[in-house]
Amino acid sequence: VYKANEGTYETIYSSHEGVLLRNDFGTMYLEVVPRAKTGKYTISSEVDNILAKAFNYSSLSEIVIPDNVVNIPKNAFYYCKSLTTITFAEGRKNTINLDNEAFYNCTEVVSISFSANIDLELSDMKAILNGFGKLQYIGVEANGNDYASIDGILTDAEDTILYCPKAYAKAFTVPQGINTIAQDAFSGRVNVTAITIPTWVKSIGKGAFYGCYGVRTITFAGNRSLNLTIGDAAFANHRNLETVTFEASTADTLDVGVITIGTGAFAGNSAAVYRNLETVTIGKGVNIATVGNSAFKNNSYLSKLNIDDTARIGLIDERAFENCEDLTSVKIPASVTEIDQYAFANCESLATVD
Repeated sequence: VYKANEGTYETIYSSHEGVLLRNDFGTMYLEVVPRAKTGKYTISSEVDNILAKAFNYSSLSEIVIPDNVVNIPKNAFYYCKSLTTITFAEGRKNTINLDNEAFYNCTEVVSISFSANIDLELSDMKAILNGFGKLQYIGVEANGNDYASIDGILTDAEDTILYCPKAYAKAFTVPQGINTIAQDAFSGRVNVTAITIPTWVKSIGKGAFYGCYGVRTITFAGNRSLNLTIGDAAFANHRNLETVTFEASTADTLDVGVITIGTGAFAGNSAAVYRNLETVTIGKGVNIATVGNSAFKNNSYLSKLNIDDTARIGLIDERAFENCEDLTSVKIPASVTEIDQYAFANCESLATVD
């Protein structure tokens, strides 16, 4: 769009790098992006609002959204199948109205970075991120009020992991400074291969690692000084899990930190689904208050339950090891104060309990 050389009329339409803009009484709208426009595009510093479907079927691979953009409605980036990278420019001061479905069906996005003061409720943030099935990285500018990121994973501004990208694909060790894993934070992340929980972690939320089918080993570091609560179904339905290890203490005393294992924490939905866990090891000095109801239920291939004589387990709750059909023997430490009913129900191969 070119500007006329004559007259005093207010300019209504203009263009920026081939993108059509419209001025409506001082508010600038981004109207249309040509579908064949490719590569990276940084939205004009004049734009206030993006119209619905302005980027309809765009071929852009990267978009940068500056501070001046304050409204991105539903379907603004509709079916942008080439879009891989979204960046909200750093230093944002203006509040942005970002619809949960602004990036509807942008299925190839692998990276999204937010400015420090992005003003989104956690439920809205999750709704947006859940639309990116191939997402590998979430970044947040430093010194944000509500959010941060560590290793491409979304956290709050303090000490809690909130959301792991859906396509996160490697062994995961909880970083130093993080002591809480929120409910469902890693649920369904099938490309995670191993999980290590260091001693500084104090809480693992309900379903935090539910259905991480790629995980083969789960390790809890020894020498624990802080209490740890493992929430209900926190590690449930791990179809390829082989070992769960509570590492031994290097001291000759019981760990100060007490572990509480919640209901169904390591269980499967059915014996047919959850068949690969073979070994559970509870090492020297490990201090467990409760192995919760159905905690290891339906681990049909569990044949080795190794509990060190110096470990402490207060309560083995109802149905804790139900349907562990390959379990042949169990040595119960003297510290166990109660074994509830059906704790070892349907353990058909169990011949010896010491």
